Amino acid sequence: MSATPIPRPRKKTLLALLIVAGAVLLAVSIVRTAPEAEVEPVDESRFSVRTQTIEPGPVHPQLPLIAEVGSAAQPTLTAALAAEVQAVPVAEGQRVAAGEILVELDPRDAEVALSQARADLAQAEANLRLSREQAAADRANLERERELARLSESELARIVRLRERGLVAQTQVDQAKQSHQRALLNLAAREQAVARAPAQVDQAQARLLAAEAAVQSAELQQERTTIRAPFDAVITSVAVETGARVSPGSPLLSLYDARRLELRAELPTRQLSALQQARNRGQAVGGSVEFAGQSLRVELLRLGQSAQGGAVPVWLGLAEPGALPVGIRVPLALELPAVPQGVVLPESGLYDLSKVFRVVDGRLQSLVVTVHGRQQLGREDAVVISHPDLAAGDELLVTHLANAVTGLAVRELTP
Repeated sequence: MSATPIPRPRKKTLLALLIVAGAVLLAVSIVRTAPEAEVEPVDESRFSVRTQTIEPGPVHPQLPLIAEVGSAAQPTLTAALAAEVQAVPVAEGQRVAAGEILVELDPRDAEVALSQARADLAQAEANLRLSREQAAADRANLERERELARLSESELARIVRLRERGLVAQTQVDQAKQSHQRALLNLAAREQAVARAPAQVDQAQARLLAAEAAVQSAELQQERTTIRAPFDAVITSVAVETGARVSPGSPLLSLYDARRLELRAELPTRQLSALQQARNRGQAVGGSVEFAGQSLRVELLRLGQSAQGGAVPVWLGLAEPGALPVGIRVPLALELPAVPQGVVLPESGLYDLSKVFRVVDGRLQSLVVTVHGRQQLGREDAVVISHPDLAAGDELLVTHLANAVTGLAVRELTP
């Protein structure tokens, strides 16, 4: 079997392959020697925010509380005697001056009682005079009784001697003895009367004092038929009407002293120590309340000593008399002692109740701060904070970002 001969490449095919290979080499050479194109970097996303340049210094934080208005004098006046109501010239909500008539009771029963008491007093005075006169008479007659007793004794002795001589009958002796016994009895009675006289005078004196007290009581009851305002006051309620019958202790009306208004609030116990220390240093502690579009200054009067539910009661008084109805509740901004290096920051800059962000080189840096209270920053509510690392010139974030974290890139907006 003969072998198949291998065909030889043609000249045209070999030439085509050489051309293709040259083209590839040329393209690779061009790519390797061509200059590299610059790649544009991708900008990092930055959030536009507003910041506040701080200047730490002494700041008085405010503690928002709710206070109830009351008065240091809020009595309910009651009837002191049984009587009919004759007149009620005042009404609820009315302002009255000290001494002004509030209620008038029928005075006739009180006048009768006063007349009887005065009659008893006159009788007691007469009895005392009689007791003293009788004591003086008994003392004066005592010597006479003693003299009569001595004379009767001498007469009895004389009669006895005559009887012994047979000059008189026995009946005369018996009569002399009887006369002497009567004289002794009279003397003993007079001595007893003189001895009892001081006690009898004292009893008469005591009855006189009791009668005088009864007159004073009756006069007081008569005065109490006219009920007057004990001070400048505001009437809060009237419980009686003209013609009604009242008994001792029946409520007539209630009022309060408008000059002694007080506000009672519940202070968190964590703030009690600071306020107590401020008062011990002689520092005044005050605040303000808002009512009817007015801001009224108040001053701390006293601190409660009994805590309940994490709070203690505090009482504050108005620095100047103000028209606040008793019983209402008003917002109170209590000023706390100054924070030496405090910062007033809008509430929008506080995160998680105790965290703020400082902007350093365009990035956020979180700080856990101490929140001391609140304060008004213009028309915006703000918090008073402090941190030992905060310094003058630091920029704090005041725009509230939902995704604020340490390291977040931000861009500060110009005012």
